[in-house]
Amino acid sequence: MIMEGKKLQEILRVKGITQTQVADLLGVTRQTVSAMMKNASVKSTTLERIADAFNIEISEFFGGGEISELKREVERQKQKIAQLESQLKQKDETISRLIDIIDKKI
Repeated sequence: MIMEGKKLQEILRVKGITQTQVADLLGVTRQTVSAMMKNASVKSTTLERIADAFNIEISEFFGGGEISELKREVERQKQKIAQLESQLKQKDETISRLIDIIDKKI
């Protein structure tokens, strides 16, 4: 599997992960990690090990970092929807009680 070396470099920089840390994890030299960052071919199993070790979504290696943020945003929106549904249900119950009160007085 080919991945964009610059993307690996960017992810490691943002996460504060050094080439040496990755090399130690993989049991390779820092130079090998450096080669990965220069668009060398990287096996998917290697990317999976890096992702698992450093809590990174594997999709981030392929420009999918936005996917993680989108998933978080979807979850936030689901929570907002649930809150709004709860509020709507409460208002519907209040309206029903008011209608019952009005019906009893008429």
